[in-house]
Amino acid sequence: MDRNLKLVQNKSTKPKKKRYIWILVIILFIIGAQVFILFSPTFNTKYINVLGGKKVGSQKIVQLSEIYYGQNIFKINISKARQQIKNGEPYIEEVKINRIFPNSIEMNISERIPVGAVEYMGSYILVDRNGYALEITTEIKEKNIVELRGITLNRVTIGRKISEGELDKLKTSLCLLGLLEKNNLISKVEYIDVKDTKNVIMFVDKRLDIKIGSAEELNSAALCKYRLDFLKAIIEKIPENQSGDIDLTADNPVFDAINEQ
Repeated sequence: MDRNLKLVQNKSTKPKKKRYIWILVIILFIIGAQVFILFSPTFNTKYINVLGGKKVGSQKIVQLSEIYYGQNIFKINISKARQQIKNGEPYIEEVKINRIFPNSIEMNISERIPVGAVEYMGSYILVDRNGYALEITTEIKEKNIVELRGITLNRVTIGRKISEGELDKLKTSLCLLGLLEKNNLISKVEYIDVKDTKNVIMFVDKRLDIKIGSAEELNSAALCKYRLDFLKAIIEKIPENQSGDIDLTADNPVFDAINEQ
């Protein structure tokens, strides 16, 4: 009776020992694989590709990331590198960094696009469509950047969203800029004046003063689009050397010529 019990016990312990051995082998294999991945030169960074960046140079983006050639791709702190790029360059809106097996890093960059310029302390603050301050400049050089007049800003931090000053006026201007862009008119607009929020004015094509409406009316995308479509139709019929006024708030908007050259 006792002999049979011992035989059963011996048989039951053998599978357990084998299972422990296999577990140990698997653990050792995982540790070995990790050591190989972290210390093998096979995975050292050989290529760093920057995609999508136009305003900010690839070299600066790589410098900000602090990712360097020869660094093991699995030792790179992707989250830290991404945040350093965004914090170090106001024009960078979003960054995606991927490890490409076995030795490459790929950075996909989305940039903020300046659309407006607000006067600030004798210079201009360039802002994107969401109201982020991108840089300070003394003059507006790019054709698709519109001067936004009549807005007072109290304090501005480059790289941050503007949060102090006449924010309602800024919001109205940026909303109008978005609609102008959709209607392919933004390149024709020299400035938007929101000093009087009941009577927003645009200067178009360096010769046309446009009464576009009140800030409240501009909050209606449908009404604003209707007026801009009307404006496009009127501009197409005006001779290129003719300046004047257009009141889009009137029931029947017409062009009022000032002079002929």
